[in-house]
Amino acid sequence: MRPVGEVEYADLLDRFRRKFTFRPSTHTFPALAEPEDSVTWAEHLDAAAEIQAIAACTAPGELIFSADPYHLGSAADLRRVDGPGQPRWHEPVAGDGDYAINTTFDLRFGTFAHPWEDSLCVWGADLLQETQGALDACCRGCAPETG
Repeated sequence: MRPVGEVEYADLLDRFRRKFTFRPSTHTFPALAEPEDSVTWAEHLDAAAEIQAIAACTAPGELIFSADPYHLGSAADLRRVDGPGQPRWHEPVAGDGDYAINTTFDLRFGTFAHPWEDSLCVWGADLLQETQGALDACCRGCAPETG
């Protein structure tokens, strides 16, 4: 696990803003243009299950970047955190008063949590396959929106 530097952070967020037409706001929703290969739930399951699903979709040694538009984040190979004798992954998956973005550096899959909308957008076919059943079961009664 390592901190994300300012240049790397700015590059990641700039590409995220452009790809998803990200518009931060506390009152205008949605905050992004959801990609075609995405589903957004009005609620979300626990962070540990989401982190496991993200880890299952990464290549060995591939980093996941956690960021929000206001604070430098960190990056980690999720297969090397939260196990016995391993460091803890403390980055939020659900919005904790800020947006929460967890993605590969190339943005091919990831999650976006909106703290004021209380929603979770999951994008990327592989990650959707890993998470959709659990999210549907967890959020019975919430109609997911497909991008």
